[in-house]
Amino acid sequence: MKKILLFLLFFSFISVENAFSQKVNPTKKDTLSKIKKPKIMLLARNYRDSVVLRWSPNMPAYWLAGTVRGYIIERTEYSKENQQGTRQILTPKPLKPWTLEQMKSRLAEDEKGISVVGEMLYGYPNDKNFKPDFFNIKKISQEQNVRFATTLTAAEFSKKAAEAAGLRFVDKNIKKKDALYTYKIYLAESEMPTKTKIVLDTAQVVVEAGQSFLTFAPFVDKPENGDRKTTLIWDRLGPEGDFSAFYIEKSEDGKNFKKVNQTPFVMGKPDPQELAKDTLLKAQFAKWENKAFYIDSLAKNYQKYYYRIRGIDSFGEESKPSETIIAMGKDLTPPKSPDDFRAKNINNTAIMLTWKKPVKEADFKGYVIGRGPTVNGPFQPITQNIIPPNSLSFTDTEPQAYIGDYYIIASVDTAGNLAYTLPIAGGIEDRLPPSFPTDLVGKADSSGRVKLSWKSPKNPDVALFKVYRSYTAENKYYTQITPVGISSNTFTDTLANKMLNENVYYKVVAIDLSNNHSAFSEYLNVKLPDKNPPTTPVIKDVLVTEKGVSLSIVGSESEDVVAHIIYRKEGNNDWMTIKEIAKNLLSSALLYEDESVVSNKSYQYAVVAKDDDGLLSPKSFPIPVKYFRKTDYATVSKINAKIDLQKKQVNLSWSPIVSQTISHYLIYRAVDGEGLAMIGSSKESNYTDKDFKANTSYQYAIKVAYHDGKFSGIGEINQAAK
Repeated sequence: MKKILLFLLFFSFISVENAFSQKVNPTKKDTLSKIKKPKIMLLARNYRDSVVLRWSPNMPAYWLAGTVRGYIIERTEYSKENQQGTRQILTPKPLKPWTLEQMKSRLAEDEKGISVVGEMLYGYPNDKNFKPDFFNIKKISQEQNVRFATTLTAAEFSKKAAEAAGLRFVDKNIKKKDALYTYKIYLAESEMPTKTKIVLDTAQVVVEAGQSFLTFAPFVDKPENGDRKTTLIWDRLGPEGDFSAFYIEKSEDGKNFKKVNQTPFVMGKPDPQELAKDTLLKAQFAKWENKAFYIDSLAKNYQKYYYRIRGIDSFGEESKPSETIIAMGKDLTPPKSPDDFRAKNINNTAIMLTWKKPVKEADFKGYVIGRGPTVNGPFQPITQNIIPPNSLSFTDTEPQAYIGDYYIIASVDTAGNLAYTLPIAGGIEDRLPPSFPTDLVGKADSSGRVKLSWKSPKNPDVALFKVYRSYTAENKYYTQITPVGISSNTFTDTLANKMLNENVYYKVVAIDLSNNHSAFSEYLNVKLPDKNPPTTPVIKDVLVTEKGVSLSIVGSESEDVVAHIIYRKEGNNDWMTIKEIAKNLLSSALLYEDESVVSNKSYQYAVVAKDDDGLLSPKSFPIPVKYFRKTDYATVSKINAKIDLQKKQVNLSWSPIVSQTISHYLIYRAVDGEGLAMIGSSKESNYTDKDFKANTSYQYAIKVAYHDGKFSGIGEINQAAK
C-alpha cells in the first residue's frame, strides 16, 4: 500500500510540476530529469483589486532551502508619469511557511490542505542516529521527494495550503489601473554560514493592471460510450494554460449534479517506458494527445447520464462548469453463436443450411446468414430481414458458384451484437451464362485506332470479355479480334486498312468463371475519321450601319458541317474569332452584325466552316472594311448648382444621359468669370465642390466621357445660384 501511495504522489508531482512549467513557458519541453540548475517557476494573476503570485521551486532540496531562508518579493511599478519605475520590497521579512502553531490555529480555514502541508513540513522527525551510507542517503532522498511532491500538490488545489507552504502571496496595493507591474522573487540570504554554496535563481513576471483574469470552463468532446461505461474526453489545456486537475460532475436529470470524484482528478503524462510495455495505453494516449479522459461506470445501459467538467488551476481557482454532455451506455455483449452449422446441395439449384441454438438469451433477436467467395470472405448478407429466433434452417434458392461457395451464420441480439460461427463450404456447379455487355461506346482517331469501352453485366462471376468486328452491320459472322479473353472492359483496335468515310462495327461477349459465354451484345457503329475538310463559305455582302458592320454569309455546301466561324482582323494584328455559329447553313444566307467595332478603324473579315470531325475549311476571301460611326456625342446643358453656406460647398446635379456608352462626367469650373478648369469627375449625375469661398462668383460646365475613348464637347456654362 505504501508503494502505491508513493507512486501516486510521485505521479501527481510530475503532473503538477509539468503543468506549472508549461504555464510559465509553454515552449519549454525539458522534463525534471533534464533540469540541472535550481529554478523558481512563477505565475501571476490580476484580479483588478489585487495581484496573486504563485511559485514553486523545481527541486526538493531547493524547496527545503526556501522553507528555511524564505523568499523576497520585489515589485517595480511603471506608469506614464514614472517610466523609470518605482521599486519596492513587498516582504520586509522573508516570506516563509507558517509555523506549526499558526497552522494549528488556522486549521478551520482548510483543514485538509493545511494539515497536509503541516505534516510534510513538521511531521518528519530528525534522526540523530543518521549514518551517511548509501541506503540512508537514498531513504532521505525518497522522503524529501515525497514531502516536496505532496506539498506542491496540496498548494496546487488549496489557496490556504499554498499560503501555509510559503508559496503564495497577495499584493493588495494596486492603485493605478493603467500601471505596469514587474514582480521578482528569489531566496533570501542565509542567516547561517554554510560550507555548501546554493545556486540562486530569480523569477520574474509582468502584470498589466488594466487586464484582469477571466475564468473559462474546460472544452469537452463527445463521450465514447461502452457497455455500462462511458469515456469522458476534454481539453487538458485552458485559455490561461494547463488546468492542474479536474472535478467530474454527474446527474441523472440534467439539473442536480454531484461530484464523481471528491479529490481532484489529475491527468498526468505517463512514463514513456510504461507506454512501451502497454500498447493499448499507448494507443489511447496517442489518440487523445493533449486531452484528459475519465472512464465512469454506468448503472444501466440505454439511460441518459449528464456530465460536466470543472477545472482547477495552480491558484486553487475552480472554473465554471463546462458545457453539459450526455452519455448513454450500450449493450456490447453478443449472444452465444449457433452450433452444428451445416450445408446441403439440393439438385445443384439450392443450398439448404441447418444449425442448432441450445441457449437463447433474453435479448436474442434471430440470425443473420452471409455468403462469400472464400473461407476468409468477404461475406454479404443473403436476406434483407433477420431470420426469426425459432428458425433452425434456411434454403438459399439463388446460390452463386465461385463467388458464393462459403456460408457463415451469426446470432444477433436486440442491440445488434453479432456472434459468428466458422465458415462452411456449400458450392454448386455454374451452368448459367452471364448477361451480355451493354452501353458500348467507341471512337476512332486519324491513325486508324478505335478505342472501345462497355459496361460489364451485373453477374458477379464475370471474368473475361471477347471482342468481335465486322465492316457490315448485318454480318452474321463477326471476326473475333481477341483470341484470348481480356479482363478489362476497354479495348483498343488497330485497323489494318485505314479507310476513309466508312464505318466499322463491333460486338462484345462476356465469359464467367465457369467459361459460360453470354450472347452477343448489340452492335456498335463506329464512324472512321474524315480527312476531307468542308467547302469554304462565302461573305456575300458587307454593310456599314449605325450599330456596326453587317455581314451576309453564304454557308458551306458540305453536309457534315456543324458550325461556321467568323474571324476579324484589325490592321496588322492576328485574326481573332468573334463568333462561332453552331449551325449548318446548307447554302442558305446568314446575316451577322458586328457591333464591337470602333469608329475610324480598318478591319478585315473572313469565315470558315467546321465539320463533325473538327476539320476546318480554308478561310474565305478577306473582306476589308473601314468603319465610321455616325452617332453625335451628347453632352450636358442644364446644371442645377446650389450653394450650401453652412457647409461651405456647392452641390451640383444634372439630368443623366441614358446610354450604355457613357463612361463618366468631367466637371469644369470658372472663378469670377476666368477660364474654365477641370476640378473633378463623377460616374453619377451629381458632384460636390468643397473648394468654396465667400464673395466669389462660380460658373460650371460638364464634358461627357464615353467608353470608346471619345468625349463630347463642353456643355453650356451655368452660374451657381446663391
